[in-house]
Amino acid sequence: MAIDKLEVINFQYHSNSTLELHKGLNVIYGDNGQGKSGILRALNWVINNSPSGFTFKKRGSDDKVLVALTVDDQKIIRERNEKINQYRFNKQTFKALRSNVPEEIQKHLNLSEHCYRSQHQPYFLFQDSDGEVAKKLNKVAGLDIIDEVMAKIKKIFNENRSAITTNKQLLKDYKEKFDSYKGIGKLKTNIKKLDQTEQKISELEKTHTNLSELLSNLIEVRHRFESYKPSVSLLSRGKQLLANLDDLNKIHRQHSQLYSFIDLYKQTQEKFEQKKKLSALQPRLKRLQTMAQELTIQAEKLTDLKKIIYNLKTAEKDSSLLKTKIQTLKQEEEKFKKQLKLCPTCNKPF
Repeated sequence: MAIDKLEVINFQYHSNSTLELHKGLNVIYGDNGQGKSGILRALNWVINNSPSGFTFKKRGSDDKVLVALTVDDQKIIRERNEKINQYRFNKQTFKALRSNVPEEIQKHLNLSEHCYRSQHQPYFLFQDSDGEVAKKLNKVAGLDIIDEVMAKIKKIFNENRSAITTNKQLLKDYKEKFDSYKGIGKLKTNIKKLDQTEQKISELEKTHTNLSELLSNLIEVRHRFESYKPSVSLLSRGKQLLANLDDLNKIHRQHSQLYSFIDLYKQTQEKFEQKKKLSALQPRLKRLQTMAQELTIQAEKLTDLKKIIYNLKTAEKDSSLLKTKIQTLKQEEEKFKKQLKLCPTCNKPF
């Protein structure tokens, strides 16, 4: 790639200068202050987008600064004023952001700072070390991309190796964590059973409430029964007591259901205590410990229920006595009907 022509407009000392260049070595010479360094700076401004700023504008000029390079019959224009700061190439416009050079411009020029030198720079390659000479030759020949690729490959390799090591450690940690969760399936089953037990306890509490209401009703009936005087109204009260006997039978059935629920709860609690002994799951069983505390409270409630059941048994004995009394009342009722000469079927006098 060779530069055929260089045009410099309003750059430092150059109002409008044009240089025709030849293939090979080109030397710019002249007296001091004639703009030799300005030519190199203008060239560098197009190739490397440097210097930045706007101090290189020719003093007293109101027009824009423009430097154009003709390379292989294609013109690359770098221009700037107070409003624009851009490149133009192949009928396209590219913004000149900071010190970046558009990729299309770089590819077409394919030039480095070693392709042009000033009088104050050291002699090219003669004052450099062997390593620096090799780097510069590689860069001029375009072979430096191999070093860049190898450096990137090495960086990617190191990053991947580090990532593999990290992922192996993470995999090991995850396996250990996974092993610690092996008993979660059984634990979920136990929790489900505990939930079912809690639901049954709730049902038991409702049954207990109903039993308490029935018991209070029975006591109230007993008080009413004792408060009534022996009279003809004993017959209707006896019928009411018979109806209450049906309620007592219901109480007996509910009482047996309550015992079956208590046995089921005890079995569930024993299973839970066995699972609780698994020490490997102790750090994960905080929630279950809380639930165990709640179950302890429920057990205390069940103790209270047992007391109630005991009272119910006493009530059952009383109810048997009551049945006896009712039978006695029936007999007295029959005697009373015979004395009153009432029909045993319709209760009407003969």
